Amino acid sequence: MNVRFQRIVSDLPLAVNDTTWEEWPLPFRRARLPVRFGGLGLTPATGIMDSAYVSSLGLCWSSLGVHSSGLLDRARQSLLSLAHSTTVVESTDIRFPAQLALEHANYRLKALGKIFGATTGSSVDLSTYVSSHVPDIMAQLNANRLQHSLSLVVTSKLYDLTMREVISHYEPHLSSYYLARFLSSSCRESATWCTVVPTEPLFTISAQKYSYLLAFQIGSKIPNSHLWQTHCDCGTSLSIDPCHVYSCERRYPHDRVKVQLSKLCQAAGLIPTIEPLHTCHGPCQPDLAVPDLDSSGKTLLVDFTTADAAVASHLNRGSAKTYHVAWKFVEKAKLQKYGCNFDASLYSFLPVAMEASGRWSSGLARFFGWVKRFAKVNRIQNAVRHSLWVARWRKILSVVFRVSQIICLESLVQSLSADSSRAVQVESDGEY
Repeated sequence: MNVRFQRIVSDLPLAVNDTTWEEWPLPFRRARLPVRFGGLGLTPATGIMDSAYVSSLGLCWSSLGVHSSGLLDRARQSLLSLAHSTTVVESTDIRFPAQLALEHANYRLKALGKIFGATTGSSVDLSTYVSSHVPDIMAQLNANRLQHSLSLVVTSKLYDLTMREVISHYEPHLSSYYLARFLSSSCRESATWCTVVPTEPLFTISAQKYSYLLAFQIGSKIPNSHLWQTHCDCGTSLSIDPCHVYSCERRYPHDRVKVQLSKLCQAAGLIPTIEPLHTCHGPCQPDLAVPDLDSSGKTLLVDFTTADAAVASHLNRGSAKTYHVAWKFVEKAKLQKYGCNFDASLYSFLPVAMEASGRWSSGLARFFGWVKRFAKVNRIQNAVRHSLWVARWRKILSVVFRVSQIICLESLVQSLSADSSRAVQVESDGEY
């Protein structure tokens, strides 16, 4: 799989087949993570073979009868391997988010202990319990989606190992920058673009756009970035902030997302107004006004914004240590900005945001939830059709934002490449 993947992304480091996860280059590890962790969903079979074996054996354990005794040793080995996945990933580097890794390990321990029927306080206790209770554990492993639950425990450990590798892979002065982007992109919405089928124009991604999205998602080199000038049009150094081109505010994906939010409301049976006039005073201009959505009867004012977790201001707030730092700050800033600048008897206000990686804010999730509930009551009452409608619009909002970034990036790249070409021409003319 790694070799085939390397044929698609030509500038990746050389991949060797007979190596373990810890020996793979960082871009391969990120690509092989599940989509829910921001990967491409190409999960390695070696990583989930124990969860697949245990779940399959558990489903038929009761029918094996006396033959089950001959499988106890192999079952014990697989169960202990799963128990080992609950250990904490540690690092001596102070930049490593140790508290976050500990929270992940506690989640794995609690989830696996619940599956195994054990109440243990550490991975060592869980391993001890597994060693002496194999028949009891196997007898109760017949739950639905068991393999999914077990695989999630294993891939969570692989995610933490990848998170640690981000620290050591890059130069010390850039590691926090890349770690913040890695944490920000560790969500399903960030990688939805690689899962959609091009059944409609919104889901059709050209090869060039796909290569840019792929470079961002796995942390590889941006195609043809060696031809760019050293600074963006806005003055940002691209040697210090090489991924700045994905979030430069001079090339803003704001309007395209605003239009899709309006179309979402219309598809639900609402009548939104884009950039409504005379709703606020002062330096405030909401993106949408949506009547009939707020349960209080007020018209809901919505303002969409984006946030880059890797900028210095958010790094100083801890975006390289945990999730949700960037969007929380920009939503709070929007609330303060709008404050008393609208008539509270007529309007209510909701800030919604996306991080540059595609991560949704709680405001956006809340807005989407309100719209889908309105659609279920007033437009699409059939449960199956409503579920399909919700899934489609969740994909549309996630994909449109990421593709809009790339449309903006392509415009910026043309400027960077043109300026670079002019600089080379001037230098050549000077030599003559």
